[in-house]
Amino acid sequence: MTPRQLYVFKNIRFGAKPVRFAAPRYPTNLDSSIQDPTYGPACYQIQPKALSNPPGGSHSIKAPRNGLEQPNPGLYDQALLLDWVQKYVGQAGGDASQVSAWGESASAGSILHHLVREGGTVNPGFKTFLAQSPAFEWSWDNSSDGTLDTIYRDFSGHAKCGFRYEIECLRGARVEDLASANQKLFDVVHQTGLFPVGPSVDGRYRCGITRALISHVSDETASFTPAYVVSGNPSTASTGSIH
Repeated sequence: MTPRQLYVFKNIRFGAKPVRFAAPRYPTNLDSSIQDPTYGPACYQIQPKALSNPPGGSHSIKAPRNGLEQPNPGLYDQALLLDWVQKYVGQAGGDASQVSAWGESASAGSILHHLVREGGTVNPGFKTFLAQSPAFEWSWDNSSDGTLDTIYRDFSGHAKCGFRYEIECLRGARVEDLASANQKLFDVVHQTGLFPVGPSVDGRYRCGITRALISHVSDETASFTPAYVVSGNPSTASTGSIH
């Protein structure tokens, strides 16, 4: 393998069929057949104008404690993948004791959350990390009928599930209704103009980190903007990936 060659693994099913708004699980059945390597974005997107011209607002959303079985499922999804790497990286010639994590913007913020998970008692799954411009939007109002409860009920109503905490209804809702309800959040709720959702304080979410590098990216938008875009209103970075 030359220095410029990389192995790219696509569509590896490291988790079972996901349940909406729940923590991930390992698959219960193994399939030895070759999986389709075709790749295509599967995420619903918001209208770009919601980023360049965000509406007014001052609060963010995260479903309340009594509305979900598992707060912060996105962080647990990342945690399962990091655990998967620990289990199987040796089969690809890697060293599980020397795993590094890299993230920028929201991904860098995710790395910091894994470091303090459950009071720092859970191994994050990596030994060293690089966090560039870590960013995240807190959702901390878990009081009864507080901001989080109110916006959760609004989202549920827009998704045609009424204004009660019917998580099973949301899990079975049409994806078109969820996308429409999600768009309404971007239309009426924002905190920094980027996204109306973020990690919530759930009372749970160390260990052996030997090296850390945290930096600030002076021109972070360059990573999210095509080089041929030379005019218009540039948007700020909103997402990232753990690598």
